[in-house]
Amino acid sequence: MHSLVMILLLAVLALTASAAPSQPNEPVPIRVPSSVFDTAIEQPDNQVNSTNFQLREYEHVTCGDWGDVDVPEIEVGIDYLRGVKGEPHLDGHTCERVSCSWNSGIYWCNDRNTHRHLPGYYNIADGAAVILRTCQPVFGSTGTLYHNDDWRAIIARPSNTGDDKNC
Repeated sequence: MHSLVMILLLAVLALTASAAPSQPNEPVPIRVPSSVFDTAIEQPDNQVNSTNFQLREYEHVTCGDWGDVDVPEIEVGIDYLRGVKGEPHLDGHTCERVSCSWNSGIYWCNDRNTHRHLPGYYNIADGAAVILRTCQPVFGSTGTLYHNDDWRAIIARPSNTGDDKNC
């Protein structure tokens, strides 16, 4: 019986290792139906925007390229962003830190040449939640979610971004 358990554990370990990306910055494709996102990020129904949860063909996540963060502090930041009123705005090719605690930051970047806004800060929170769930098991929870409409959500340690303002 003991041998059978050991064999099963080794098989699970081998499968888990082969499913993980081989490099920390290798893209991890996100191809999950919207119904899974609704449950996974535990967002109240009155805050769900149908465009947030559409499966985007070219959306992907890179993990592990921003140092280590404190996962509970990122979760607090995600909850905080869900409650922030207004629309985030950024000029072209700029990034902004929107939440930070104990050197665990949430950022967003506008990759367009022109000014843009998002419908709400919950969009950034959604991206951070996906990064957390995608990257946490293997790469220390940091990463970047690339949206196909030219913006990114990032979970990072501020000192690893060139941001000299630790939090």
